[in-house]
Amino acid sequence: MVLVQYAMNSFNVSYTTLCPDLGVFNNTTKSKLLHQYCLAMYGSQLWDLTSKSVDKICTQWLKARRCVLSVSYTAHCDVLPLLAQNRTIDLILDCEYMNFINSITPSNNSIVKYMAGNRLNDNTSI
Repeated sequence: MVLVQYAMNSFNVSYTTLCPDLGVFNNTTKSKLLHQYCLAMYGSQLWDLTSKSVDKICTQWLKARRCVLSVSYTAHCDVLPLLAQNRTIDLILDCEYMNFINSITPSNNSIVKYMAGNRLNDNTSI
């Protein structure tokens, strides 16, 4: 929960710092800059992706993406990745998680290897 709140605060600070300087760029460049400089979610592999806090980050990301792309707040969230030429925040978080699991699966440490295997074979555990 603390990691998620830290990521939310970090995102908000990064976004409010970067946003005023984006006016001169085209939408694709603005989207790439938003992704590059504001989406530093270190430790997201350890988040409970089903929590309300993660939903809040996803909502903030969608709001920021709409603002950067100069799209109405009523635009459907499924259209935004197409306009931004990028992945959805949900997919980004899922990929980060899977990359983490894939990186620890071949570990020489038996405990780490057991936990990675357990996570891959048990879909009920967070």
